[in-house]
Order: sequence, then C-alpha cells, then structure tokens
Amino acid sequence: MGYNKEGIGYQTTDTSRQAAEFNKEGKLTIRDKVKELFTSKVKMTVQEVSKALSLSEVSVQPRVTELKNDDYLQDSGLRRMGEWKTPRIVWELKVKENE
Repeated sequence: MGYNKEGIGYQTTDTSRQAAEFNKEGKLTIRDKVKELFTSKVKMTVQEVSKALSLSEVSVQPRVTELKNDDYLQDSGLRRMGEWKTPRIVWELKVKENE
C-alpha cells in the first residue's frame, strides 16, 4: 500500500491513488474525524460513530481499529446492542498512565 504526503493510504489501482490525492490539504481524514470525536471523552460503538459523522460503518471500522492499534482508543468493557440486535463494543479514549 502506498501513502500520499498527507499519510492517506491507497491501493495499487489508479482510481485508489486518485481518491487519496483528492483529499485536499487541511481537510480532515476519516481517521482525524474519528479521533477528534473521541477527544470529548465520549464512549461510542462504531455504529454510533458512523451515524454521528454521517459516514458508512465500512469507512469508520478500519479507522477505529487503527486508533486502537495505535493505543489511542480502548475497549471500555461496555456493550450496546447494535442495529441487528448484536452486541457492539463501546470504545473510549485510552487513558495514559502518566496523565
């Protein structure tokens, strides 16, 4: 996977690269939007995040996973029922030990 100068990843196809380049400087990426949402110390499921940002879950889920892998978000231990009556992880901002 390649990355443009803003750090946006793209696949090997020309259309994927063009979509990554379409993001103008200063425009928040989906990852930035998700990260910004959690700075207010909310606890949300991916489904709730996607609704709050008016984005598809397919776009939001990988960003939440990236932020979890970067130790920015953590599983709160809570579960909420999703749209299809299945339990969903409630995510929260990870508290750093030195903060």
